[in-house]
Amino acid sequence: MDWRARIEATPRLGWVETPSPVERHGAPGAALGLADLWVKRDDALGVAVGLPGGTKVRKLDVLLATPPWRDAPSWASVGAIGSGQLVALSAAARHLGRTLDAHLFWEPPLPELLENLAYVASGPGRLRYVHTRVGLALRHPGVLTARTLGRTAVVPPGATALPGELGVVRGALELADQVRAGACPAPRHVFVPLGSGGTTAGLLAGFALAGLDCTVHAVATVERVYSLERPLRARAQALLAHLGAAVRPLPRLLIHRDQLGKAYGVATPASLAACAQWAGAGVGLEPIYSGKAMAALTVLGATLDGPVLFWVTPRRPGPLPAAPDWMDRLPSALRRRLAPGGERAFTRRRALVAVGAFAGSVGLWRFSGYPAPPDGLRHLPAWGAAVLAAACPAVLARDLNPDELHDVVRRIDAFVATQSLEIRVQVQGALALVEQGGGLWTADVRRFTHLSVEERVAVLTALAGQGGLVAEAGRAVRDLVVLGYFQRPESWAALGYGGPWVPETPRPDAYGALVSDAPPPGFEA
Repeated sequence: MDWRARIEATPRLGWVETPSPVERHGAPGAALGLADLWVKRDDALGVAVGLPGGTKVRKLDVLLATPPWRDAPSWASVGAIGSGQLVALSAAARHLGRTLDAHLFWEPPLPELLENLAYVASGPGRLRYVHTRVGLALRHPGVLTARTLGRTAVVPPGATALPGELGVVRGALELADQVRAGACPAPRHVFVPLGSGGTTAGLLAGFALAGLDCTVHAVATVERVYSLERPLRARAQALLAHLGAAVRPLPRLLIHRDQLGKAYGVATPASLAACAQWAGAGVGLEPIYSGKAMAALTVLGATLDGPVLFWVTPRRPGPLPAAPDWMDRLPSALRRRLAPGGERAFTRRRALVAVGAFAGSVGLWRFSGYPAPPDGLRHLPAWGAAVLAAACPAVLARDLNPDELHDVVRRIDAFVATQSLEIRVQVQGALALVEQGGGLWTADVRRFTHLSVEERVAVLTALAGQGGLVAEAGRAVRDLVVLGYFQRPESWAALGYGGPWVPETPRPDAYGALVSDAPPPGFEA
């Protein structure tokens, strides 16, 4: 089956049956210094089935037709209080008779964002609220890391999972068909907001399949740690591999980070101005994602050559239906925050003090209570030694007595102590990630050292599947354990290794044949 057949065989709900329009905008383009500006109107999607539109419809069309989301009676997801993702999921839940468990965190409540919140609050399901993304990750890690929570299927932020990204691949191929049909020229530059990254990865893979020679300009609306080029390209390649497509180069990718502003979820003057300008041209943008992408295009327009395409990703503009009592359905903490003066009461200073105090107390608690380390350690702290000792049975698949564990840890410590300061710091970072954060990938926030051996194996396996620095941290712990254990002469017999031969005289039967024409022992004809 070739990649075209695989795409056609991918289950879908049928929400995207006709292409979203492509429109030329000559006057706005001229104002930006562009001779040929086109707009891909994904806000027109989903009209036939009563969905609010946007690129999320492409993603959910495929993702919600795929297990476990297809079969689950309820879904859970996370987003800011004005999240377009939660609007699309709430609309899908209404349409398909499901419920939505929406986990919310704060962002400044602009009017259009409050419209989104009112719609989600009026829908089937319930809302939970935590002030910050960090607090949400600590209190409800499963909605960020798990695939299912009981009978509830978890939709990742931005619906960014492989099935959802396949919906965007279809969108890129749809644009290529429009180019071949003469509806628009082949773009030299494509602008799109970069949040969870699924849209960018899907366009990269789709343009590679279609053979469109263009530059994808991804305008970051999230912090740098969430908008790195390497993971985006890796996800695009994973899509191509899933489709069985031959290896092919991806389009050029430029990530622009100068439009983020103060933080994620905070509108900038440039994004608000872009939204106002394009509303007059009949194109609805919102200030958190697409407005920032248009602001980047406004800055770069005069420097671009050839046709430029702006991909409109948000829903159709305008109010959404909401229940009269939607405010009463909000969690009490969110209602207080939205009340007059509520936002001012939660100042940045207070937030920083609270976060600092919490982090300090958590740090004291999370890095205390460890057993005394083996005598004679030169570098490893007590908690680091405990992590390595706990990793031994998980990595080696055998039990070691306390003396053996201490010997392995001492050998690892002796090796690490000979390394540069940079390497020693990296080792401690890897140990800390495995100990304190490894369980996030298995929806278990307990320390690694508090888990059973089977649970530790699951953590290390989950880390290995993440890629990037997370996988490297897990591999570092694994390799240190292997290094320490197999330095011990007692372990050599299991390898069939007789011991160091360097001081010994070479055995004639092993080496003598190598200086003659005779074959080595055991390889005679």
